[in-house]
Amino acid sequence: RYAVQAPTHEPAALTPILTGATTHLGVGITLSTAFEHPYSMARRLSTFDHLSGGRIAWNIVGSYSPSEFAAYGQKMPDRSIRYERIAEYVDL
Repeated sequence: RYAVQAPTHEPAALTPILTGATTHLGVGITLSTAFEHPYSMARRLSTFDHLSGGRIAWNIVGSYSPSEFAAYGQKMPDRSIRYERIAEYVDL
C-alpha cells in the first residue's frame, strides 16, 4: 500500500560485502536524512568508512516521495524543510 520503488535493497547492508570483495573500489551509498537520527547515521557511515579504508561516499538525500513519508506515518514536508534537515546533518 505504501511501497516505494521496488525492488529496493537497503544500501548500507550491502556496503561491507561490496567493499570486502575489492581493495580499490569506492562505494557510494544513498541514504535519506528524513527518517534517521544524525548520530546513528554518522556512526554507521564512519564504521563503514573505517572498515573499507576510506572508500565510502554518501549521497545525501532528503527523500522525494510522499509514499516514503506515508510509510512512516508522516506527511512529506516542504522541500525547504527537507533541505534544512540535510544541512543540519552536514553540520553535525
